[in-house]
Amino acid sequence: MAAPRLWFSLSPVGPSDKTSAMQQQPIVIQQQISIWWTLAAILATLLSGAIGAIIGSVVTYRKQKKLTDENNVKMQKLANENNARERKMNIFRTLMATRSFYLRFRLEHVGVLNTIPIEFNEIEDVLKAWKAYLFEMNSQDNNNEELGRRRDETFFELLFQISKAVDYKHDKEYLRNTTYAPGGYGDELEDWLKVRKWLVEIVEGKKPLPVWVYDETKAQTTSAPVQSK
Repeated sequence: MAAPRLWFSLSPVGPSDKTSAMQQQPIVIQQQISIWWTLAAILATLLSGAIGAIIGSVVTYRKQKKLTDENNVKMQKLANENNARERKMNIFRTLMATRSFYLRFRLEHVGVLNTIPIEFNEIEDVLKAWKAYLFEMNSQDNNNEELGRRRDETFFELLFQISKAVDYKHDKEYLRNTTYAPGGYGDELEDWLKVRKWLVEIVEGKKPLPVWVYDETKAQTTSAPVQSK
């Protein structure tokens, strides 16, 4: 009697199933690769958008900052120019206000004269006229009339050159002939010079100090002064 045969089939896979699995494996791999490429493309799009936005913001900020800095520089330059012009105009106004002969001895006149080389240092015609006037003011001449004429001429030449520098449209003769000063200014200056000279001579011992004795009972002064030594 023949022995019975035992059949074991845990995974019934035939040759056709193996072939199908092998054919499907590349398709799965391609699908996975496609998914990864899609994810990578999405991520790249997101990152590029974020990076682009950041770069755009940085570029915009730098452009605005540069424009702001340029505007600040222009405004500062304009402010400096306006301030410089105002200082020039202040010198011109002061010289115009004190251009009469008797007013040229005042402190404000002398003060602005000494600032001309600072405020007009880039204007050659003004500096040239200022040096000529300064030379005459420091000159000593026995002929006072001639010296006064030269000083007057060089002063109005200086004033004329300054007027051109500040765009004041008048000629030299107009500047000379439109000045005004009350006669009392001349009297005041002459009296002050006399008093000053008299006091200096007394202090230096060149002249005595006159003294009058007043008698209240007679309500009159003595006829002759008593000189003190």
